This record gives sequence, C-alpha cells and structure tokens, in this order.
Amino acid sequence: MTKDKNPDPEKPVPADKALWAAVTRDIKPLPGRVREEAPEDGSEMGPGRIVIPPPRSAQSTPSPRQSNEMDKKTREKLERGKLRIEGRLDLHGFTHDRARAELESFIRLSYEKGLRCVLVITGKGAKKTENPDVHVSAGGGLLKRSVPEWLGTPGIAGMVLRIHPARAQHGGEGALYVYLRKNKG
Repeated sequence: MTKDKNPDPEKPVPADKALWAAVTRDIKPLPGRVREEAPEDGSEMGPGRIVIPPPRSAQSTPSPRQSNEMDKKTREKLERGKLRIEGRLDLHGFTHDRARAELESFIRLSYEKGLRCVLVITGKGAKKTENPDVHVSAGGGLLKRSVPEWLGTPGIAGMVLRIHPARAQHGGEGALYVYLRKNKG
C-alpha cells in the first residue's frame, strides 16, 4: 500500500478537509473565538473571512452558575458509590492529547443524552523500578492528575456538577465519578 503524498502540504487536499470538518463539527470555540466554517458552495476560504458566532443564548452548555449545589442525599450516594453508573470511559493506553479529546467528547455526549453519573477511569499511574518487568503504583499518573483539570475547563465545566474519587469496586484512586448537570435543552 502506498500513501499519496500531498504535493503542497500548505494546502490540504479535499479528503483532509472533509475529515477535519467531521472531526471538528461538534467542537465549540473558546469564548471570544470563532471557528471558521467551510463555505456551502465549496469554494476556498480566504484570509479575512468573517464568521459570526451564534448568540450566547443559543449555546447548549449551561452556565457554571446554574444549580451549583447538589442535594445532600445524592451527594452522599455519589461519595459512597451507590449511584447507578450510566456511562464509562476507560482512558488506559491513550496518549495525553487523545485522552483529552476522548474525555471531552464523552462528557458532551453523556450530557446531551441526559446521563447524570458517569465513571472516568484514568488508571493510577505507574513508575518503573530497576526491574523493567515490575511496576509500582506511584499514585500520580499524568492522566490521573490531568482529568480533573480538564473537567474544569470552560467547555466542559458547565456540564459537570461534581467529581469525586471512585470507590474501590469502581477503580478506587484510578477512577472518578463525574456527576453531570441536568440537560435542560
């Protein structure tokens, strides 16, 4: 199998454009930023093309100020691992960048489906010992540290009501319960 080389890497081929459009179609730009859409007529987008973002009221992500509190009974059930887990994402084996993309996609999809309690498995992280066949839990893997930060980023934070370390039966310190806000859209 031979790969077709793009003669001018500065100009993406139509297949690349279509793939990129499919990958990014559900991505919302950061506040104040705009994502350029491909023109309907198939013409090239030129520099200086203006794209007007949708009004803030049309965005489906709720404000982080909405329902900041969780009732005591639900919070206790979450902390005890007694809430029904409606979705799971296992990030074992993912690179840092791929894990972030998968997490964001999973949270958005879970929120859109109206799921409330999901489990995100990060793993505990491991460090190598002198023996390459033996790994010792370091309690500080990159994904374990990064996932709570990612859940607090503007695009996702508005969908997340609470995160809590999982109980042993659900992965213990290598997993998190993520309790999502109610989707009122």
